[in-house]
Amino acid sequence: MTLLLHTSSPTIRIGLAEGDRIVAREHFPTDRNLAEILADRVRQLFRKNTFHLSAVRSVVVHAGPVSRGFTSLRIGVTTANAVAYALGIPVVGVAGDISALDGLLEQSKTVAPPPSGIVIPLYAKEPDIGPVPTR
Repeated sequence: MTLLLHTSSPTIRIGLAEGDRIVAREHFPTDRNLAEILADRVRQLFRKNTFHLSAVRSVVVHAGPVSRGFTSLRIGVTTANAVAYALGIPVVGVAGDISALDGLLEQSKTVAPPPSGIVIPLYAKEPDIGPVPTR
């Protein structure tokens, strides 16, 4: 089973796939509380569809690039990396203009897990974090 995460748009998409078929999916609007709710929404997806986290063999996440939504992108990539690390399974970051889980799953077939085992988020421009405070 593959856990799919797409958090780089205003509508968050999560899903579970077996082989080439998405067997469970959910979408919900993002808000400033994504970091607080994403893990619970994934847990609910498993519970609602009577799957167990131990069945997951890989994680696929949309890695960007994005020109807005940096925070939600980082939350999704961090969650994907954490789940993969905790379960000792590969994580794959898929780059490009992908808006649906079906496209994410399809594109993941052409991407190898990073040698470091960690997906890095991709940005379409330099993040504008703001000025560095001076003393």
